[in-house]
Amino acid sequence: MKVSPWKKVGAPRTLARSHGKFFRVQQYQDPRTQEIKEFSQFGGEEFASIIFGITKEEEVLVIRQFRHASNSVILELPGGTPKNGEHDAELIARREFAEETEGYVPQKIIPLSKYPLWFDPSSFLTPFRPYLFTGCQQSHDRPPLDRGEYVKVDKIPVMEWIDLISKNEVVDAKSITITFLALRHINLPIKRNA
Repeated sequence: MKVSPWKKVGAPRTLARSHGKFFRVQQYQDPRTQEIKEFSQFGGEEFASIIFGITKEEEVLVIRQFRHASNSVILELPGGTPKNGEHDAELIARREFAEETEGYVPQKIIPLSKYPLWFDPSSFLTPFRPYLFTGCQQSHDRPPLDRGEYVKVDKIPVMEWIDLISKNEVVDAKSITITFLALRHINLPIKRNA
């Protein structure tokens, strides 16, 4: 059976907007039955940049912040979305990383995917661009967080971070995905069974 894209029918209808995000519905035509069906979609900015930042001491820079959908404080990688018409994903990654980590800057930047990745391609419209920042060190410049953004920065040794993921103490899927993509670029000590 051939899998084909569904054709959009008409313009999307926005039902709600809040804090830079929106909820809308879009109609599509089923390619087999020709029936018109409506699908819910959620989104925000054009994309997000998310960063796996590692210090020269091989510690991952992570943040803790309250997330409303989970109703809990989540341990996750830093990142954010464009501001004031920005379009360069790497520049956005640099800015957001410095803001959320109290001024850390990378020595080297490695894009972890040629294409944008999707949080939830069935209903979430905003993809993300994953980056690896290596050799991170704190600068004297400490840009302020966005208004209403409250984060705590932690430095966690890489192997401990991976252990937290394996124990389900990291529940943020994008952070887990980006960690997996970053591992091929990081030299880690490998434990061998005796």
